[in-house]
Amino acid sequence: MIGFLLIVCFPLVLGLGFGSLYMVVYATGRDAAVIDRAGFVLYPLLLLLPLAFCLVPVWRGDQLAAVGLQAPQLAGLGSASAVAASLVGGAVVGVLLFYNELWVGRLSQRLTQGLTKGRGGLNRLLEGASESFAEEGQGVSRAWTLALSVFVVAAEEFLWRGYLMTYLDQRFGLAVVWVVVLSSLSFGLNHYYFGLRNVLLKSFAGAVWALLFLATGSLLASFASHYAFEVLVWLRMQR
Repeated sequence: MIGFLLIVCFPLVLGLGFGSLYMVVYATGRDAAVIDRAGFVLYPLLLLLPLAFCLVPVWRGDQLAAVGLQAPQLAGLGSASAVAASLVGGAVVGVLLFYNELWVGRLSQRLTQGLTKGRGGLNRLLEGASESFAEEGQGVSRAWTLALSVFVVAAEEFLWRGYLMTYLDQRFGLAVVWVVVLSSLSFGLNHYYFGLRNVLLKSFAGAVWALLFLATGSLLASFASHYAFEVLVWLRMQR
């Protein structure tokens, strides 16, 4: 139960973590931009909290296969072929999600440009700290970010797809559609720092990765898709 609560309340965990960092930064008189730089490390550290409370009981209860920590199962394919198909198919889906998000983001920005002009509060609600985070990301080592992303993506897939979806199904007996919707919205809310637009876009991406998990019974395809997506995001930020 603690692990479940930490996942669904992770936006609160993020708020407390980054809020504490803001207090330290302002107390020491430093530029607030340091928060975006520190976020590259602070977010993975905060992820360790729900990860520890979820992974330990799964390991002890021999539930690894139930949460997707197993080889993918695809009808008509052997184990090696299923792994290859999951990796390649997942990566292709990740690329499509990236360009879909890029297109939808640009379209929605044009549509809301008139509404947000001169309204700083509304613009911050929609965009969050996306621009400042992207600017700070340009100064971070590409190798470091791509390596760190392996951990972040693996942790997010385990928590929001493997653990949360399985928990909602086994503990509450929810229909599959509600499992997908609730897990995806929880994942989307985790990105509130980047504004409402990103919450909606990441909820959609979360739903796609949830379907990959359900289709294969493994987190491999959703991990490959999520990581391909992240690689393209970081490469675009560092242009």
